[in-house]
Amino acid sequence: MEFAKIAAAFESHGVAPGVLVVAGTGGRNTAALQARSNALGRPLAVAAENASCRGAALLAARAVGLGEAFAGTLDRASTPLTPEPGHLAWYQAQRAAYVALREATAHITPNPSTHIHI
Repeated sequence: MEFAKIAAAFESHGVAPGVLVVAGTGGRNTAALQARSNALGRPLAVAAENASCRGAALLAARAVGLGEAFAGTLDRASTPLTPEPGHLAWYQAQRAAYVALREATAHITPNPSTHIHI
């Protein structure tokens, strides 16, 4: 659900996200990753090990003017899993049903984070 919201926000500003790269435990289960790809209608790839370290190194290289020289060496992701045809419409319908149900029942159980008293 969150990936779909983020992708929609990018698209509403004319930015096409393309292949999304997943880091950490989110990419360890191929079946779960394929389901996410199907739900998003977008290809997903798994980041190379130590993605945080690689990202920090790339930012440091860019800060000293060497970003382009190192960009290709740090961008190591798996071959993307592509969405399987026919699944996206079902997931879109489920998201729409969830949003409608959440809106219809919002008055019953308010968001607890809006009622925190410290």
